[in-house]
Amino acid sequence: MSKRTLVSKMEDFFSIVLKDPDRKSMPLIIREYTGFLVSKPSVAEQYFPKFLYRKGVDNCKDYLMTPAIQQKCWALNDPNYYSLLDNKYLFERFCNQHQISIHPSIAQSYNSLVLFDNRVLQINSPEEFLGVIELLTAKLVASEFIFIKKMHGSGGGSNIFKVSFSSLKRDKVELEKVYNAVIRSDFIFQEQLQQHEAINRLNPYCVNTLRIETFTNRHKVSRIMSGNIRIGLNKAHVDNVSKGGAFVGVDMEKGVLREEAFSDFTHGRGKTHRVHPETGLLFRDYPLPYFKEIVSLVESAASITPGLRIIGWDVAITDKGPVLIEANEQPSLMFAEIGQKGMIKNPVFMEMYNEVTGKY
Repeated sequence: MSKRTLVSKMEDFFSIVLKDPDRKSMPLIIREYTGFLVSKPSVAEQYFPKFLYRKGVDNCKDYLMTPAIQQKCWALNDPNYYSLLDNKYLFERFCNQHQISIHPSIAQSYNSLVLFDNRVLQINSPEEFLGVIELLTAKLVASEFIFIKKMHGSGGGSNIFKVSFSSLKRDKVELEKVYNAVIRSDFIFQEQLQQHEAINRLNPYCVNTLRIETFTNRHKVSRIMSGNIRIGLNKAHVDNVSKGGAFVGVDMEKGVLREEAFSDFTHGRGKTHRVHPETGLLFRDYPLPYFKEIVSLVESAASITPGLRIIGWDVAITDKGPVLIEANEQPSLMFAEIGQKGMIKNPVFMEMYNEVTGKY
């Protein structure tokens, strides 16, 4: 959740909250909000961004995660180990070393140098870059598309390009744009992942990934705390909330989706959906395939990752099972709590919360 000015928050109130057909009555909103300002300011802080103003929400005090508490949780992680997750190729190598299933790269680039198949090629022009894409296309198994992701800093769906040899050959402007981006930084190249048919029915326009948060306690026991599935909207090729996508909470005991998808106030204008706008699929109780395998994969990965006690794992589900895409040492625990509709009854969350608030 991005930090917003008071003016932008007020604009949201008038343009989003007042027009929300599912909001509580204005007298009730005012009474609840002012009451929390006096009795429980932390809940008042969350009242609007976490949709507590909507009809049917009667557990406002179950919401505990504020930006200040989130910062304390992130501080449990040792910054010396951040690069293990931040560097996508290093993370891939680490997972391979420990037999953790991860979607592989087919090449890596460092400015104008491209590494693949034990070869190093230098690209000095868009045409030479197109030649490399043609060579990589010959390695593809199930798709014509290649995702090019910045090795560091592609969070929120930024610095990610979806390309194919044929599309770049046709579009010289796009070819030059991607080439200029690649030679200015470091990137990994991956074949477009083919997601499970059950997830395709949910939304076929992008790979829809699970974001699962784990917490490793003082006794070095790693457990899953929460999970959402991110859903692409408007036929976007990424599922990130910051790119207009939404997220649906996962019932971590049953392995099914909860009833409602949420977008944020900044990028999605606070819109919510009970069915996917493009596919019409109902979210409530939709089962996730390979759920036991997903739990095992994430908990295994968390247990062998040094120095990082709170991690957000991005998981894709294929026809052959789950694979890791990447991981984040500062996951949004705010979105996690929205998806789970309050965390006070979550024992893993409460163990972490009590530790960082001194109640342990």
